[in-house]
Amino acid sequence: MIQESFYSKLKTFADEQNTNLYVSNLPKKMNEKELGNLFAPHKVCSARILRDRQGHGRGVGFAR
Repeated sequence: MIQESFYSKLKTFADEQNTNLYVSNLPKKMNEKELGNLFAPHKVCSARILRDRQGHGRGVGFAR
């Protein structure tokens, strides 16, 4: 049996209409709404900022 590669599995989940962007060097106090607004006028389905245990931004996030 031939095992399917990780990347070929990812292609089956690919969505040509959406792109998940990794964004770094964000201000530590930026919130998700502000991150989404950076990409206006493009439609942003979701924005997420990575935070530490105390809830402070880590300076990186994702926008889709």
